[in-house]
Amino acid sequence: MLCHFGTVFGTAWVKSYPVYVALRFCTTFFGTGAFLTAFVIGMEFVGPSQRRVAGIVIELSWCDGLFLETGIAWLLRDGRYFQMTISVFSVLIALVLALFVPESARWLLQKGKNEEARKIIMKAAKVNGVTLSKKAEKLNIEVKGEGETIWQMFTYPALFARCLIVFGNW
Repeated sequence: MLCHFGTVFGTAWVKSYPVYVALRFCTTFFGTGAFLTAFVIGMEFVGPSQRRVAGIVIELSWCDGLFLETGIAWLLRDGRYFQMTISVFSVLIALVLALFVPESARWLLQKGKNEEARKIIMKAAKVNGVTLSKKAEKLNIEVKGEGETIWQMFTYPALFARCLIVFGNW
């Protein structure tokens, strides 16, 4: 998010077209990383039966952001002020998310931080009015190894083909 903020804000001050294009490329690069992170966290918060709806809602919020961005550009009518305003919005949104969105329970489990993951899962269950089983409440999960690596997608042809399709879609 800091790199995204820096490139968006830096775009407002650039006078050279090649530097502007490079900064816009970096803005898109870092923005995509932020969007994918938000998408994955959103998918983790809902059950498998609701993932399709959650994915659509996330994509619709992206479209809402484009409409908001268009309105801001129309109101300001100046590229520099527009870029500065957008960068301030991105920082404010990042701060709000950092304060209110918990860490990924799956990531915490993979890193061996079971107690932190348990607290997040228990809070989510309480908010959603779900009663967890005793086994789920204990959350005694032993993670073996260092987790998955990118090279494992090459071990199964079907997984590799699906990954290529997803990469192409993004």
